[in-house]
Amino acid sequence: MEPGHLRHFHEVAGQKSFTKAARALRVSQPAISKTLKILEDAVGAKLLYRDRRRVELTDIGRAFYERTTRIFAEIENLGRIRDEYLTGCAGELGLGASDNLCNYVLPDVLGGFCKSFPQVNVKLLSGTSGDIKAQILSGAIELGMFYTPLARDERAVFHADAIGTVEFVCVMPGRPGAQKNRQASPDIRALLKTGLRYIGSRAADYRKAYPALKMHQLLGLNPKVYIETNNQETQKRLVIGGHGYTILPVHAAKDGLLAGTLVKVGTSVPLCNPVFLVRRRAGILTKPAREFAAFIARRKIPLSQ
Repeated sequence: MEPGHLRHFHEVAGQKSFTKAARALRVSQPAISKTLKILEDAVGAKLLYRDRRRVELTDIGRAFYERTTRIFAEIENLGRIRDEYLTGCAGELGLGASDNLCNYVLPDVLGGFCKSFPQVNVKLLSGTSGDIKAQILSGAIELGMFYTPLARDERAVFHADAIGTVEFVCVMPGRPGAQKNRQASPDIRALLKTGLRYIGSRAADYRKAYPALKMHQLLGLNPKVYIETNNQETQKRLVIGGHGYTILPVHAAKDGLLAGTLVKVGTSVPLCNPVFLVRRRAGILTKPAREFAAFIARRKIPLSQ
């Protein structure tokens, strides 16, 4: 059962005419008759009846026609997909990112990307850097975005590019409704003397590389009392509730600082951290993934803005 035989049958069934089908396919009418005879012999049943005035499908012929309609519609779709890939970009982008980047950075980034590549579907997953790396290895996504640098033993499996820098800020509970410039901005060392808890992640896999803990080391601090959570929105809510202090990307703390529910704590050095775009070393990225990597690399402003 050859595709060409099915094409001839489909055209005759749709046109209900051998003459019109031959004209559409640019072949002779005897050639179509011969092809249909070969197809019917292969099927073992008659697919259509023909007389001088009309062509009628048999029951099995109608079933065949329903399916050839779907088959050739899909073939046309494949042609469109081919054209989109040759002239633009289409398909699916599988992307993972930390919760904070999903909430505050990617909405603007993906808005611009989707406008530039309207034929690309985006699958966005959020989670920790460990979750994202596992999803990349499983093939569920191709690219990941997070703050934590790769460990030495991971560099043989993953490749990471720094794609921007995010400013971080240390914050403590504020007084809702108070004017921003009238709230005290204590030094972090003075803050720790009050016994205020640190709120953030202290998980074993983060202790050497997690940005907030690296910033504590940079400041020469080692908080002893803490509430452990790796979700930055939860950290912010706990601080607003008066339960401690934390270090957040400035875009995550901005609304609280403006509302007075958070107060910036002074630090001796600026706090910042790169954002990494991570992919698996083995294999070739799809075109949507390559275009996204190039798109985000072209951004000229810090990702915190």
